[in-house]
Amino acid sequence: FSTKSLLRISNIHRRNGDYKKSLMVLEEIDASKNNFPEVYYYKSLNLVLLEEWKRAIESFDALLEVYPNNAEISNFVGYTLVDRNIKLEEGINLIKFAVNQEPRNGFFIDSLGWAYYQLGKFSKAINYLERAIEIEPQEIEITDHLGDAYYKIGRIEEAKLVWKRALTLKGKPKILENIKLKLKNNF
Repeated sequence: FSTKSLLRISNIHRRNGDYKKSLMVLEEIDASKNNFPEVYYYKSLNLVLLEEWKRAIESFDALLEVYPNNAEISNFVGYTLVDRNIKLEEGINLIKFAVNQEPRNGFFIDSLGWAYYQLGKFSKAINYLERAIEIEPQEIEITDHLGDAYYKIGRIEEAKLVWKRALTLKGKPKILENIKLKLKNNF
C-alpha cells in the first residue's frame, strides 16, 4: 500500500477505537523515507490512547522535532506531560507556547490551567480554567477541571454546581463516571 492508503486505514481503525491496529498500520510506514510527518503525530496519539505512556513520551521527541512550531502539537505534548505529572516544566513551556500562538483557544487555556493545578497553584489554575469555560462552555473535561480546582481551594458549593453542570454535557463515559463518583463521595 502507499503511505497515504496506510494513513487512511490507520485513521479508520483509530476512529473505530482499535488503537492497536491503528498503531500497527502506522508502524508499517517508514516515515524517514516518506514526506508524511503526520505519521509521528498519529503514532504518538495512538500510544496516548493506549495509555502506553513510556513509548508515548519517547515518541514526543520525534514529534516535536518534526513539528517544532505547531501550537496544537505543543499543547498535545505539553498537556500529556502535565497530566501524567512528568516533565512539568517542559510541559508548561510547551503549553505556554501554544497559548501565546492562539490566545483565544479554550483548549490550550484549559491545558495551562490544568498545569497550574498539577503544580498546586490552584488560584492561578482557576483564573485560566474560568477563561477556558467562557470560550468552550460545552466541554465536559474543562468543566470537570474547574470543579476540581474549586474543590481543592474549598469552594465546595461552586465545585458541586460545576460538576452537576458537567453531567449535562456530552463526553466520554469515563469522565462522566469520574464526575458522578466525585459528587457521590464528596456531598
